[in-house]
Amino acid sequence: MKFKNNRILWKLHRSYREATANLRVFPDFLIMGTPFCAKTLLYRYLIQHPSILESFRNETSFFDLNYELGINWYKSNFPTLIKKNSIKKKFG
Repeated sequence: MKFKNNRILWKLHRSYREATANLRVFPDFLIMGTPFCAKTLLYRYLIQHPSILESFRNETSFFDLNYELGINWYKSNFPTLIKKNSIKKKFG
């Protein structure tokens, strides 16, 4: 969901994601690379698979630019444990 045109909805959505950070999971894998190394293309290909859940941001830049925002901010970018378990149950 993209709410960038409506700042109030964007802030509410961000607050919701941060409030539910404890219910969210860490990623099972990371895609790392230098700028312009096709990591976004690889990400787009991977999320086409039905058992791979899309993160809120395709690049969090947590370890280099957003580390000071904290671990709850990082976790707020990923799906909930409930969503992960439902996908796991569906695809084994």
